Amino acid sequence: MKEHRITLMPSGNIQTMADPLWGAANPLKIDCFPWDDGNSKPNTEVRLVASDARLTLLFETDEAPVLARFRKPNDPVCRDSCMEFFFRPCAGDPRYMNFEINPFGTPYIGLGSGRSDSKPLHDIDLAEFGIQTEIHEQGWKLMFAVPFAFLKRYFETVDFQWHANFYKCGDDKRQPSWGCWNPIKSDRPDFHRPECFGVIST
Repeated sequence: MKEHRITLMPSGNIQTMADPLWGAANPLKIDCFPWDDGNSKPNTEVRLVASDARLTLLFETDEAPVLARFRKPNDPVCRDSCMEFFFRPCAGDPRYMNFEINPFGTPYIGLGSGRSDSKPLHDIDLAEFGIQTEIHEQGWKLMFAVPFAFLKRYFETVDFQWHANFYKCGDDKRQPSWGCWNPIKSDRPDFHRPECFGVIST
């Protein structure tokens, strides 16, 4: 099981992808490809910074060209070029939340304890997450935040140690990709595997 230390900046409030504070955050790499079969394996890194109020994430990938079609929240953005964060913030609760976001910044946000009962969340204010994306010739970037106040609407407590995994996918691309941070044991691509989460902590 992989472990990663989140960079802690109690008073830090990162607002943009160009913020110099990102330079202090060590990246983790989405470099496991359990279902290779000659598929695409883009280089993807994630940086995490925690303040007193939120966890902010910056994804960077050299995937190019990108596929981006879906624009409505909770559309199946995993079929586009997509970067994803699945996490369980409360040790005593088997449920996890999944953030899946395409290059347009369109999110799918779900909650459940496994693929069979994971459901999209509705009636949420997307402005809370500050989603930003940038597409360029060499790939694309994604930044968003997970406010702790938002999580406390769904979880009794929010721990300092989360079980989590990070993904890069593109189900409908001509050359699809299914990459993960912590290895997954499954015969077919399946990111809804909380038993394969690694650990992130402050």
